[in-house]
Amino acid sequence: MFCGRFQHSIDSKGRTSLPARFRETLYGHLSAAENGSPGSEAANDATAASRKASPKPRQQTPPEASTPSHSAPPDAPSIVITTALDPCLVAYPVEEWRRFEARLAALPHLDPDVRLLQRCIVSGALEFAPDRHGRLVLPATMRAHAGIEGEVLFAGMGRFIELWSPERFSALTQAVIDEPERKARLLARLAELGV
Repeated sequence: MFCGRFQHSIDSKGRTSLPARFRETLYGHLSAAENGSPGSEAANDATAASRKASPKPRQQTPPEASTPSHSAPPDAPSIVITTALDPCLVAYPVEEWRRFEARLAALPHLDPDVRLLQRCIVSGALEFAPDRHGRLVLPATMRAHAGIEGEVLFAGMGRFIELWSPERFSALTQAVIDEPERKARLLARLAELGV
């Protein structure tokens, strides 16, 4: 599970690195998928079947988004980063992304809301292979969507990670603190969910 908040610098070309704790979790996802840990059998079977059926398709990424393959260890896990409906980016371990994408693909494609979700989330997705130090390059279009400049805040969200402009994230969380009605609504929702 991804948890915690970490702020890293990001340069004008979009170069940054995943927090060390998130890299450890990401490698844990890779190990679980390879070793068949409990709860991952179905995903493993689907992944193994797809690998046998056909070679893994290469993700088309803009030149500035690709990470040189010679700098990544051979067993380096990939992540899928995409735009979100909120002004942030969302990063998934590949196995988690495949499950999410399959659930979305199973929804009625004639539903305009489903198509909108696919346009906003699936069409914006790119696969990245961070190098051995967790470094990756976020394309300018992704940085613009999230308003990320100079610093990026990584927020662990359980099964995925959100990437925010620190200022936007701070404003979002402060709004909850400053608005008693919103806070009460969120607490009521937690009670409904049994949390």
